Amino acid sequence: YTVTEITLPPGTEPFDPYGREDFYFDINDNGVVAGWYYITGTTYEFGVYRWENGVLTVLPPNLPGDDNTRTRAFAINNPGQIAGCSGTMYTLNACLWPGAAPFTPMALPEGAMARGINDLGQVVGNNNSSWAVLWQDGGRTILPGLSAGGGDAYGINENGSMAGFSWAPLSGDDVFQWPVFWPDSTTIINLGDFGGWPDAPKQRGGKAFAINDRNQVVGYAHATIPPFGGWRAFLWEDDGEGLKDLGCLRTEYESYSRARALDINNAGQIVGWSYSDS
Repeated sequence: YTVTEITLPPGTEPFDPYGREDFYFDINDNGVVAGWYYITGTTYEFGVYRWENGVLTVLPPNLPGDDNTRTRAFAINNPGQIAGCSGTMYTLNACLWPGAAPFTPMALPEGAMARGINDLGQVVGNNNSSWAVLWQDGGRTILPGLSAGGGDAYGINENGSMAGFSWAPLSGDDVFQWPVFWPDSTTIINLGDFGGWPDAPKQRGGKAFAINDRNQVVGYAHATIPPFGGWRAFLWEDDGEGLKDLGCLRTEYESYSRARALDINNAGQIVGWSYSDS
């Protein structure tokens, strides 16, 4: 392996200074990279870039910008289409950038964020009412939610199956985000978690971040780690065995030990991160 630096435009920084976890880069099988950057000295202003063979192209936003412009890239497919969002904090639109110049983005119908795309150009994300959405053939379909509704779709495979999360109560009025699998646009499956902990009843559920063409899903889910509970990376397969705990770098369950699986390829290889405070 060799390391190649992607040089961003002057006056930008390659990180989110606010420390949020939705800072994404993506790369397709042809080595084309999509990402976004923070514009130094502004308030929540971000721009999108495309990088190929040493050439960096700053992609145009969908709407005229101001000091609250939020233009982000979340995913790129092999034809080079980029899914993301563009707008301001008041006018955020899910967008699709084409794979060829001049890279003029198209706003997706009634969308807020586009998070995943497959090689067929099917796009998933959420709308302005916080429901998971599938865009295809110029239209949009609101994906089914769990009993409390709402959610977000993060990944879609070449078969059109999707993964993300949806809200649902466990008992009483406590509502949690649960990792879910959509085998199609009309069916939703709650993947569950690793269980609750009596001292942390507010920590349940999780999220699914990625899915491969074998319908293997990865993400994170709550586990019964004393004394406060914790989050564990999981692998889910359609084999009736439920979530598989991928563990942490520290093998024992500890206070605040946590891990997340962020992506999986068709060979079943998984990447993510693991952390423990002791």
